[in-house]
Amino acid sequence: MAPPSRFGIWAVFGRGARAGVLAGTLLLPASQAVGDDADSSMDYLPTTTSVCLDQNVQASDRMRLGADAAPWLPQMLDVLKANRPPAWRPAVVALFEGTDDRQYLATIWRGNSMWAPRIEFHGAVRDADGRLKLHYYRYYRHDVVRLHAASGQGLFPGEAPVAVFGLLNQGSLASGSSLRLVQMKRNTVDITPDAAGRLVDVRDLDDDGTYEAISVDDSWTGFYDTRGAAGPFMPVVSARVDGRFVPACRRFRPYHAPWNDHRMRIARDADKYVGFRAEALTQVMLTHAQTGAFDEARAMLNTLIALLNSDDGRKLLGREAALDHFPDVLARAERYADLPCPVLAAVIQGMHPGADSRSDYLRFEDYR
Repeated sequence: MAPPSRFGIWAVFGRGARAGVLAGTLLLPASQAVGDDADSSMDYLPTTTSVCLDQNVQASDRMRLGADAAPWLPQMLDVLKANRPPAWRPAVVALFEGTDDRQYLATIWRGNSMWAPRIEFHGAVRDADGRLKLHYYRYYRHDVVRLHAASGQGLFPGEAPVAVFGLLNQGSLASGSSLRLVQMKRNTVDITPDAAGRLVDVRDLDDDGTYEAISVDDSWTGFYDTRGAAGPFMPVVSARVDGRFVPACRRFRPYHAPWNDHRMRIARDADKYVGFRAEALTQVMLTHAQTGAFDEARAMLNTLIALLNSDDGRKLLGREAALDHFPDVLARAERYADLPCPVLAAVIQGMHPGADSRSDYLRFEDYR
């Protein structure tokens, strides 16, 4: 993913702009989960390799859709298009009502196969002479860029609206796909809780009117084999409190049950490849520990050790590392059993660079 770019005033709406009506409209395909083992029948996170991308985007009082969302928009889109390669077109247009009576424009641009799609964010302001100007704030590009249905839907009451969009890989590498959250205030603010891992879903888990962020810790990607979507992965739930995301894994323990049941069906299937079964057991063990259920986590660890010591398990890539590493993971996590996300709060040997800073973030005592 390219880093966001920031520029100054990018386009001025004036007499010289070419007038015209944009013909492109927002398509509304069905909800989909992008990733490995996607199972739309499950109520909660179907698999932690998936980005749960509901594309049934609907307008709201804080977000209008399409090139006719404002009288000035068709002409301004022509100005923007004139400064891009000829093949580019604005495939999705969303106009947000942000803070300070400012409007924000989110546009997904697509071209031919030579150009990766991108989403751009502008702020629309009028100068002292009443001329409308677009300030170009940031962009993101990836193999696939999609707007999420949660965009502009009041995710966090009392806060500025949020654009939710997916940046998705076209290949099987799960860790290359994620959601981003950009809030419509100031020069736009990316509020994605990156310290918790890779964001894969946003939803109101407890029906209190405020959405939670569901992320994935990719620390153990490819531990048992080299599939692009190989885990184990661990879900991380963050709650929105006083305008910031805070760890909340233990609080949402019941919502992990369907996912754990799904993984246990894989683990119990003797016909499955042993790597799948070991990965499933490890994920359930990590999820139990992450939510403070350490008795269940210990039981899963014992089952995992038995599998790794079986005839099939002895042939598994990563067996020796797993036997040494995961008992240590649980021991370290239990030292932080009273914190919101015990596994992530532990400094675990073998995690990816940046683990120490992420662990410090997850040790905030204010939210024990």
